[in-house]
Amino acid sequence: MTIVSLAGRPQYKYLNFLFCIFITLQYICDILVLRIFVIDKISFTASSAIFCVNFALLDIVANVYGMQEAQKLAWINFFAQFLIATLLYLFLFNFTPTAYSSVDYTQTAIQLKSFGLTISKNMLVIPIAVLIGNLSNSLLMMISKYIFFGRFIALRTWVCSLAGALLMLSISYTKIYWHLGFPYIVQIIFSSMLIKLIGATILMYPSQFLSNVLRTLEGVDVYDLKFKFLQHRQNEIFKRFG
Repeated sequence: MTIVSLAGRPQYKYLNFLFCIFITLQYICDILVLRIFVIDKISFTASSAIFCVNFALLDIVANVYGMQEAQKLAWINFFAQFLIATLLYLFLFNFTPTAYSSVDYTQTAIQLKSFGLTISKNMLVIPIAVLIGNLSNSLLMMISKYIFFGRFIALRTWVCSLAGALLMLSISYTKIYWHLGFPYIVQIIFSSMLIKLIGATILMYPSQFLSNVLRTLEGVDVYDLKFKFLQHRQNEIFKRFG
């Protein structure tokens, strides 16, 4: 296994594929965040299960390809979401059924417009929350990689994704559900984090397996963090692995 200190811009075989999956899943989360399920007085959003997979993917990118690539993914995802949300909002805001439309068509169009405006407004806020959560997640993943010499991938994925998810949910759900009151916001964050906890536990070892597979296929194990307090750790890593 070759350990790479990222200096150039190597062409990876599978990184773009992971980028596409990540961004696609994020769009699905943006829509499903408005769908709330209630089980025995516990409320949670339909997007809770999907963002478990997204944070696991980001952990894999950070662990295999390094923090630079994980942060690049986070920023690309942010601008893609924000651009689509802006265009969707502007289109729907200026959309008006024609005077020749039937009554049923007009009512349906107005309902769809209202729903679309709600989604697009959320999509203007959610990318900021997702960006903060993703950047925190990738940073923690890389720091822990240095500290533990790249070991304990499954455990590091579990801890780092939970921390990033908590930041993301605290920001996004506070904005989206502010009108329902603070107790409800706390409750839905707690229930979503519970689902995230279960999902992260399930994905621990699949994430480790996929990370190891990608490191073998790509032939890299990137350490690209340049914090001074980790320099001694970097030297030990290169001495240990060559």
